[in-house]
Amino acid sequence: MGSLAVDPRRERDPRIRSFLWSLAVGVGVCAPLTAQTLSPRAFWPGPRNTKVVSVGGVYQEGDVLTDPSLPVEGTESETRSLSAGYLQYFDLAGRTASANIEVPWVSTSLDAMFGRVGASRDIKGFADLSLRMAVNLRGAPTMSVEEFRKFVQHPKPILGVSLEVVAPTGVYESDRIANLGSNRWAAKPTLGYIRQIRPGWTVEMALGAWFYGDNTDFLGQRREQEPLVAGEFHLIRPVRRSRPDFWVSLDLNFFSGARTRTDGEQADNDQNNSRIGITALVPFAGSNALKVAVSTSLVTEKGGDYSSLIVAYQKAWR
Repeated sequence: MGSLAVDPRRERDPRIRSFLWSLAVGVGVCAPLTAQTLSPRAFWPGPRNTKVVSVGGVYQEGDVLTDPSLPVEGTESETRSLSAGYLQYFDLAGRTASANIEVPWVSTSLDAMFGRVGASRDIKGFADLSLRMAVNLRGAPTMSVEEFRKFVQHPKPILGVSLEVVAPTGVYESDRIANLGSNRWAAKPTLGYIRQIRPGWTVEMALGAWFYGDNTDFLGQRREQEPLVAGEFHLIRPVRRSRPDFWVSLDLNFFSGARTRTDGEQADNDQNNSRIGITALVPFAGSNALKVAVSTSLVTEKGGDYSSLIVAYQKAWR
């Protein structure tokens, strides 16, 4: 790798390998409910050329739909999903940047009311694929492993931006209300800010908005959706000051908007919801880690009243 190469003896040093996990990767197994996810450390930097793979599962129970704005009520379901993700850090004009891709496979059993008609359905298959690119504008220039180790000891405030795109690759049947795929494109630009408020304690905030394309074949009609504003807040601290790669996070989010129109008829289905949860990253055996996250609904006005458990295995290397 030329000037980016790391001395093999240093790469085998468990202290150096453990610092790869200080990056606290934002890639990970996520629920198919993209707008409602809680993602601590999504803007945290990592050494250039670091690669991360993640595989794991999600269990959700309650009012779970891939689109909470759908015209159904009284939804009760159990959803299990498997997901695989890949992330890589790289240099972009001297700044730390990252790109990742995630592909989920979902199995769900649901009971719901559509008007006065009850319905049950079992669905299995791939949900929509997501792609995300992020770059740190301030506070995190591109770094080697040694430079990153020093950064973790004395982190600077970070300002970053990202763009996430969800592609309509999931299973979709136009004569069904509930589907795993959305049959439309969606994009979310986000601004993120990270600041250490005291030694060992970090605050992360993010604010963005989802913009949706039209579903041109929703029960034979065109379905449009207004933007959805989404924000997140995370309070993070290492379990031990000597191990910044072993951390826990208190997570909170909110999302508002996303009213829909079907063939020009506007629905009264604005979402004004929020969720709360806890995330932990537990490193082991060098550059391996286990990520565990639990969350539940805090405020729910329209859909999305559910509890979630995420367990994922992650491995980093250079």
